[in-house]
Amino acid sequence: MRTKMRIMGLRGEAIKPLNEEAAAELGAELLGEATIFLVAGGCLVLEFWRHQRHQRHKQLEQSAAWDTLQDEVDRLSLMLETLQARVRAVPSQSALEELRAQLQEMRTQLGARDAPPVPSALPLVPPTPMAPPVAPPACPPTPLAPPAAPPACPVTPLAPPAAPPTCPVTPLAPPAAPPTCPATPLAPPVY
Repeated sequence: MRTKMRIMGLRGEAIKPLNEEAAAELGAELLGEATIFLVAGGCLVLEFWRHQRHQRHKQLEQSAAWDTLQDEVDRLSLMLETLQARVRAVPSQSALEELRAQLQEMRTQLGARDAPPVPSALPLVPPTPMAPPVAPPACPPTPLAPPAAPPACPVTPLAPPAAPPTCPVTPLAPPAAPPTCPATPLAPPVY
């Protein structure tokens, strides 16, 4: 109480002491107000921190979206430059017409009046006749033989290289089927 009086600028020499009930009531009131003040201040600090975190997250999303858009614009501008360079590299139709006119003029100056006209498209190449397919030599079909049996049409190793063999080499017999065992029924489990 003396501190309170000094803060207010009053000089109180004689302050009568408080009884226990009044002192307990003032202490409880001070403690309650301090608790409410601390809880309210904590809520304000937490709300401010949450808002700042939300703003940072939003700003990071915007910067990522901006970077993505910037990369897309850069890629599209590069494609545009490439396409413009291609368009500039292709001669225009009027330039082609001028070149054809100059070529015709040079031909007339050289006296090549009977020269073939300038083709406007690619020349057509007449199709070449195809030779009829060669029929394979007729061989009697050979049955499949076991691997130990000699082939029906053996190829002689001393045959001249220019003469083709009269029969193709017969394929090997398919592998034998695995032996089958009679299935035995399983006995029921004993519990």
